[in-house]
Amino acid sequence: MLQAQYRKISELDLYPDNPRVISDKDFEKLCKSIRENKLYFEARPIILSDRTGFLTVIAGNQRLKAAIEIGLEEVPTVLISGLTKEQEGEILVRDNVSNGGWDWGLLKEQFDDLELIEWGVMEEVPEPEGEPQQDGMEESISKKMVVECDTVAELEKLFQELQKRGYKVELK
Repeated sequence: MLQAQYRKISELDLYPDNPRVISDKDFEKLCKSIRENKLYFEARPIILSDRTGFLTVIAGNQRLKAAIEIGLEEVPTVLISGLTKEQEGEILVRDNVSNGGWDWGLLKEQFDDLELIEWGVMEEVPEPEGEPQQDGMEESISKKMVVECDTVAELEKLFQELQKRGYKVELK
C-alpha cells in the first residue's frame, strides 16, 4: 500500500510542459483552500514519479504552486515508482478530469450559494426568479449559460439531459 509522506518542496520538480492551466481567480481559491483546509490537503496528497531519477509531480502541480505561494516548506506526497512516461501522462490527465455531475437540488439544500462559488462549483450567484404575474403564470426569463465539457460525449449527454428537463438548448 502506498503511504503518504511529507517532503520538502525543494526536493520536488513540477511536471515539465504540464498542460493543466488555472485562472488567477481559481489559483487564489486554491491557495485559500490549502491554507484553511490542511487536513483535506493531507488527505489528497501530491502524486510523484521517480522515473527520471527526480521526484516529479504527476498529479498536483497547481497544488504545489499554491503551497509555494502560501509559504509552505513541506507538502503531503505519495511516490509511485516504476511508471512509464505514458502512465505518468495518464495519471496527470485523469487527476484533472471531473467525472459525474451534481444533483443541484440537493446541493442547494445543503450549501449556501456563496460557499459553492468560493469552492469553485458555481461561477456567480444566480439572479432571483421572476415574480409571478397576476394571472398566476410565471414570467419567462431568458438567461444564457456557458458550459465547458471535456469530451463531445459529455456535452451530448448534458445537452440531452437539459432538453429532457424542458430547457431550450442551443449549441454554438
